[in-house]
Amino acid sequence: MRAVNVLVPTVLVASSALVILGHVGGVAVERVLADEGGSRWVDAVLRNLGAEIGRDEVSGWYVQLGFSTVPGIAAVLVWLLAIFFAPTGKSSFIYFQF
Repeated sequence: MRAVNVLVPTVLVASSALVILGHVGGVAVERVLADEGGSRWVDAVLRNLGAEIGRDEVSGWYVQLGFSTVPGIAAVLVWLLAIFFAPTGKSSFIYFQF
């Protein structure tokens, strides 16, 4: 019997969970907007995050995060930290490299 080593990066598991969660949230918001009636749990989640749904003729609907609640501030802060300090191996501050 030969042992087989399988490498599953932990970042892949966490990222996959976030992608699935984002898609489920997007489908829920899309269904709420299609019905125009609203859903209590989607409205409650958006209210707790301090988020609002905006609409544009060109881009369609989007979720705008706000700074009116602590979870909303935390969501925006985590998003900004992920953009600027994610371990990608590259610096996001490309204009300051000479």
